[in-house]
Amino acid sequence: MPTRRGEAWNDEDIATLRRMARAKATIEQIAVELERTISGIEAKVQKLKIKVTR
Repeated sequence: MPTRRGEAWNDEDIATLRRMARAKATIEQIAVELERTISGIEAKVQKLKIKVTR
């Protein structure tokens, strides 16, 4: 289970999410890097209107 599950997102997390999305990383790759759940990544990209590779 991801170690950061349920933690608040900080500016560094969001910057990493945006950088990885621009680099065409998959949701799964982003989840591993940020130690978060896939559903957590999906919710955040939807909220921020970021396009990611599925």
